[in-house]
Amino acid sequence: MAAAAAADDWTLWHRPLRPWHALLGVRLRLPGAGAGGAPPPAPLILLPDALLHKILRSVDAAGLGACQCVCRALRAAARDASLWRTPCLRAWQASGLKANHAQVDRDYGGDWRRMFLNRPRVRTDGLYVSRNTYIHKGVAEWNVRNSVHLVCYYRYLRFFGDGTFLYKTTPNVVAKVAPMLLRRQDTGRCNGLTHGAESVTRGRWKLKGTSVYTAFRHEGSSNTEIRSHLRVRSRAPGGNDRLDVLKLMSYSHLHQQASDITEAPPEGSHEEANACARGTSTYVFMSWRAAESHELNLPIDKLDFYIPG
Repeated sequence: MAAAAAADDWTLWHRPLRPWHALLGVRLRLPGAGAGGAPPPAPLILLPDALLHKILRSVDAAGLGACQCVCRALRAAARDASLWRTPCLRAWQASGLKANHAQVDRDYGGDWRRMFLNRPRVRTDGLYVSRNTYIHKGVAEWNVRNSVHLVCYYRYLRFFGDGTFLYKTTPNVVAKVAPMLLRRQDTGRCNGLTHGAESVTRGRWKLKGTSVYTAFRHEGSSNTEIRSHLRVRSRAPGGNDRLDVLKLMSYSHLHQQASDITEAPPEGSHEEANACARGTSTYVFMSWRAAESHELNLPIDKLDFYIPG
């Protein structure tokens, strides 16, 4: 008896019971399904093809992608190439109607869905976030050095289809900044302020292949322009969810001269070498819906370093 009890204790220790174990091997039926039949089809599937096609025309690209994950019938309907014409024209609004039609015929065989998945683009249905950290050394007094601080701040980019964008640098997390950038629908109302909680800088951007070029001017500096060269890439087809910082430049319109901000300081300079590379972390795209619960909202004591991938 003692050996049997010990064996039972051993089994319970290594194979603990879970509530869902009672559902193993049990076949569940949806309410309304027949005794031995399949569940009734969704009402949307019963619509005529022409009516279903008309409904899907009003769905955006994210909605079309979600429809393809529902069932086979909706997957086949949402993969219709003609449904992706409007999302493509919105994504490459700056290229113009004729240029987009010419490119889809020349490079993608007239398939708008293939063009949406394979052609690089800058997403306008959310914002790009760059989380940057650096170590700030304490001041040395005699033979004692003060504590070392880990500083964390964020860079935000929100792009518009008309070739303009909003830029903000702040220590505030995404959940606090995203609602403010979402309210900024009309970029013409934004001022050039770069300081303060509600400050947003307006600039312009241009896409060439996988390269994204941005430019903006700080408040009170009409002659100096901050320019950046970014590279858009995707972790999945059609994702375009990463922006790599290739170069940051300060351009003077007065002297017609540009200087690279990310270059290493000259030899003998008191400036730290790693200070020139601050703010060059990869931008991560997130939708407005995911901004509230994204992992970038974690405090620095729980997320000291972030790898965007």
